Amino acid sequence: MKEQIKKARENDERLLIMGDMNCKVGSIIKGNREQVTKGGKMLINMMESEGLHLLNMSKVCQGVWTRQERNTKSVIDYIMTWKDDMENIYEASIDDKKNI
Repeated sequence: MKEQIKKARENDERLLIMGDMNCKVGSIIKGNREQVTKGGKMLINMMESEGLHLLNMSKVCQGVWTRQERNTKSVIDYIMTWKDDMENIYEASIDDKKNI
């Protein structure tokens, strides 16, 4: 992932990374559980070092939970972009109420 981020930066490209990262980043996402996994720490460190912003934690994002099993809810799917491009993003939605 870091190699692709580097290429995007070198080519002055916009960047949008979405996926099931299968890690937990804790309370940086409002309403999320406190738990931060080893992978979550790695993801947070990568975002900070590469100048990325997690849309899941922004005011433009509606919805929280990306995984729901029985009575357990968690956030393991993330959307990231350049911090500087956040001014161009007006809305992001997570269908945690399963309307779609």
